[in-house]
Amino acid sequence: MRLESFEINNYRSIAQLEINPCGDFNVLIGRNNSGKSNILASIEVFFSALRPEVINTSPPIGQEIDFFQRDLKNNIQLRATFSPSEAEMQQLLDEIAIERPQVKKLLEEIGSDALLVVTTVFTPPPKKFAFVQSVVLLTEDGPRTIIEIDEAVAAELHGNVAGMERRIAANQALNRAVRQFDSDDYAMAKRPRAREQVGIPPVEFYFRRYVEDDAALTTELVKLFQSSDTYDAFVGSVRDLIKANELTIEGLSVNPITSPIKTFTGEENTVPQYAKQLLGRLRATTSRPLYPTKLRNARPTTEGEMKDAAKKMLEDVKLDIDSAISGLDQLCDEASKMVDADWSRRRLEIVPGSAILDEVYKKFGARYDKVRDGIGVASQMRREELDSEIRDFIRKLDPQRSSGF
Repeated sequence: MRLESFEINNYRSIAQLEINPCGDFNVLIGRNNSGKSNILASIEVFFSALRPEVINTSPPIGQEIDFFQRDLKNNIQLRATFSPSEAEMQQLLDEIAIERPQVKKLLEEIGSDALLVVTTVFTPPPKKFAFVQSVVLLTEDGPRTIIEIDEAVAAELHGNVAGMERRIAANQALNRAVRQFDSDDYAMAKRPRAREQVGIPPVEFYFRRYVEDDAALTTELVKLFQSSDTYDAFVGSVRDLIKANELTIEGLSVNPITSPIKTFTGEENTVPQYAKQLLGRLRATTSRPLYPTKLRNARPTTEGEMKDAAKKMLEDVKLDIDSAISGLDQLCDEASKMVDADWSRRRLEIVPGSAILDEVYKKFGARYDKVRDGIGVASQMRREELDSEIRDFIRKLDPQRSSGF
């Protein structure tokens, strides 16, 4: 995809700006605080909204300062025009034809020289989310909509996506709790007197750590713990909750919305798969703009001085890139030497699994903490005491240096 033009509306210091056409290589020249960085940032921000699900619930912008003159009555709107290659255009048309074969004849009339116009919108706080407002093909016969949604549709989609993301995060935390809260922890937590005697913290302490201080999820886990009679029953209840979340996620992912979405084949109640695939490919094409180091001693004022300053900045950028490429091997070699130089330091990093050591510590009425106890355990290890699996692993990492293990 080639970026042909870019339009910015209501973003930071820019009320409205269009860059048309975009060349093969673009250089922005201007005084300090004239908006150059905002132009570059807006392009990165634009690509952050391109999600297959059409919605980004946590865009990189959305604060009051991100809106022109702090105007929160109007959205930020960023629009890009792309010229797809012949292969990229054919891929899009084929995907539409597969999903909607009834429009195959209409698709044959679209030439490979069509342009693709993508418009994204960023809402102000407190809503603060981004969505793809429209994707339109500009053909010789006029514009043809791939997808178009209004704010009502976007709000409904946002609710679905946010609900999915919350449950995905919850399931990750619940799985972490099941893995780390073992049967011994369960038994200890079920004996309040023993817990008080040895200073074991309440069960809420464990669950908060596993779910990263999610108060609602902690409360849910505590309820499941208190209502269970055995560890297996507790684990079963947690897995039932995970399964319920998975079913809800699946339902939200295909849940038809009440407001219609305008698509290539008319109004629909779900986002077409061909639109999701296209947005995924567009997002993958992004590359970060280059931010050259400022020339501290140069304050160009005339057109000639500005051109000379720009040329100097580009030369500096090229030198930086060449230097970085040529120094990669050296950097890797130096890093390897630093890691392998001192065995007495490296052995501190090779400690048996925390779970195994924890089982040993339990035999003595204590618990193993990697941060607290790891260095002490590692400092007592000798090469000949290393487990055979660890020795094999070290040999695979560096056969030449580890021949003595």
